[in-house]
Amino acid sequence: MSQPKKKFSKLRQWNRRRNYYFKSLRMRIARLLWDDRRQSPFKLDEIKKILLLRDDGKIGDMVVSTLLIREISARGYIIDVLATPENILVIENNPFIRRIFLNNQKNIENILSEERYDAVIDMGDKISPKSLRFLKKISAKNNIGFNKEAYNIYNKSIAYNGYDRHITARYSLLMDQLEFVGHSVNYDLHIPQKNLLSVSNYLSSLPGKYNIVINPFTASKERDFSQQQLQELINSLHASYKGLNILLIGLPDRLARISVSNAVVNLNMSINDAMSLIYHCDLVISPDTSVVHIAAAWKKPLVALYGNDMHGMFNNNDVWGPGYREAIQITTADKYSPVSTIPASQVMQAVDSLFLRKE
Repeated sequence: MSQPKKKFSKLRQWNRRRNYYFKSLRMRIARLLWDDRRQSPFKLDEIKKILLLRDDGKIGDMVVSTLLIREISARGYIIDVLATPENILVIENNPFIRRIFLNNQKNIENILSEERYDAVIDMGDKISPKSLRFLKKISAKNNIGFNKEAYNIYNKSIAYNGYDRHITARYSLLMDQLEFVGHSVNYDLHIPQKNLLSVSNYLSSLPGKYNIVINPFTASKERDFSQQQLQELINSLHASYKGLNILLIGLPDRLARISVSNAVVNLNMSINDAMSLIYHCDLVISPDTSVVHIAAAWKKPLVALYGNDMHGMFNNNDVWGPGYREAIQITTADKYSPVSTIPASQVMQAVDSLFLRKE
């Protein structure tokens, strides 16, 4: 190794140590300021009103959380949700929620404090000085979280290390801890009837008999379809099956920049329209993104393309896979290979298998 490279390597190591030290110091100070001095007893029988924290902005996580919202409501609890402008669209028509709050509302901490919640549920693993201060300001009687035994403010910490198990196992364990008998882990999406009818009429106007929805893009380039891969897949689908409508959905700015033939590009769909399209379609093809979990809500035939990667301690392919038998998950050769390296022919093998199952 050359001398400059050694210097840069040592500098990076030093920066990492420094960042870790200051992060640890900030957390120690935060605990002194906002963590409880002692842990209060957890009293399940006194809980009536619950706030679910879903303020991470992730649409897929909110889709999964709909199972918990339904099951909480079914047991007679009042359930509110703290959401973001990005993921509120998933639950804005959910009849089981009393109130939805946005994390960017002015004085949101004071507003939530006035609600006097009996319990706050935090489904995440991480905690920061900001989130600790937030919990202190809300001042709920109980705070429920995962692997938070080091923090007294969480008087119900659930030990969990299922980092190779499907995400629904995490929710199932929580519901067991809350003594929910006979709970379901099926997702629970609610779409306005006007959107379902509008999309149904739209599909009826198309010439084909079968509707295949393809979502080619994600928030990460490593998970995206390439344009060549997408066009090869579209061509193969039309060559193998007659009477297909192939509909592309996804990020409008990304869709507007691609040029493919023999597919309908839907640029201006709301999330309710996109969910309606998935609800009505015969098959979904998507990389690892929220579309996978939306398809899972109705157990739609699905081909899901995943990278062989880890998210922290989580084995992403296992934890955030489709998780149902009507779906086929295809993974890349290794963590260094993007989804665009998966051959269209391999996707077609999965499509053929799903169509045979339908018959």
